[in-house]
Amino acid sequence: MRGGNEASAGEPKLSGRGFFHLSLLLQMIPSQSSPINGAIPPDRVVRTVCSPNCSGTCGINVFVKDEQILKIEPAAYPEPGFERICLKGVAMAMQRVNHPDRLRYPLKRVGPRGAGEWARISWDEAFELLARELQRIGAEYAPQSNAWMTMSGNYGFKASTSPDRIANCLGGTVFTNGGMMGDLSCAMGFLPLLGVGTVCNDLADFKHARYIINFGRNIADTDHSEMRFLLDAMEGGAKFVMVDPRFSRSAAKADEWISPRPGTDAALVLGMINEIVERGLYDEAYLRQHTNACFLIDPRTQQLLRERDVRGSGSDAYLVWEDGRGLVVSSEAERADLSGSHEITLLDGAVITARTAWDVMREGWAAYPPERAAE
Repeated sequence: MRGGNEASAGEPKLSGRGFFHLSLLLQMIPSQSSPINGAIPPDRVVRTVCSPNCSGTCGINVFVKDEQILKIEPAAYPEPGFERICLKGVAMAMQRVNHPDRLRYPLKRVGPRGAGEWARISWDEAFELLARELQRIGAEYAPQSNAWMTMSGNYGFKASTSPDRIANCLGGTVFTNGGMMGDLSCAMGFLPLLGVGTVCNDLADFKHARYIINFGRNIADTDHSEMRFLLDAMEGGAKFVMVDPRFSRSAAKADEWISPRPGTDAALVLGMINEIVERGLYDEAYLRQHTNACFLIDPRTQQLLRERDVRGSGSDAYLVWEDGRGLVVSSEAERADLSGSHEITLLDGAVITARTAWDVMREGWAAYPPERAAE
């Protein structure tokens, strides 16, 4: 007798990755009542990309009839693994684009704020109103008073680039959305360290990893099209660790689930950094060449020291200390000191003891040994 979960000899087995792919395939099969079986031939097929809120930007073919979408399907792509689609993308095309509640025309408020009273106006009226108000605000308060901020609901080229370009032309302000979104904390951490919001390998590189640790990103639910790369890596032997207070679907797929108390993930990370630094497991060459770890800090302002702070004709370039050369611009250093403190006379005559950013940060990390982080 065999248990109900045992497979008989010769019975095909379905791996986790295989089941995942099969489920996606079944989701793509149209119902018999759908007009996409060929009953309504399309006028044209448009090659474009999906643009909902997952940032996958998958290539798709859109079948159009009388300016209405009949269906979408994955478009050809030279890299294997990127010919893909998911239910979120299907819903975006089949429901959102032609949804009756979608805002299609400019509206102008005609009643008190919050009353929900609006009147439709023409595009010419809308552009004229915007131009007039932007000019008035710029003249009355300064051009920087006009501000723009974009979010991730539409990845269309114009929607993504127009706000920055308009602000650039008018001397306005562009706000980052990173400070108001809890799921961009990692990107905001990259910004002060590396000068860019996001730095990562291509997702296809997952398969080369031996250890993957994920903080809070529920890939299985929110990034369906990327999950296959993670499953490929796991089948290749990579260990997947999920850090999330919730037992999400991604946590269910993980080799190890770490569930910190909500709000204590920062302590966990600081404890990990402490352990890495104290055991010397970091890449010193990388820190010197690609981060601001060697940059000197003015103890009075806690700001990074710039050449203009020391030299009358100096630039905005950051300063480092190099053994044998002394104070130099970071881009000119061959091997800047990662650690150390130095007395420096500033342009205003003040004498400060500047330390490297690495030494300043180590003080903060030292306060979180694993024992404290585990509390």
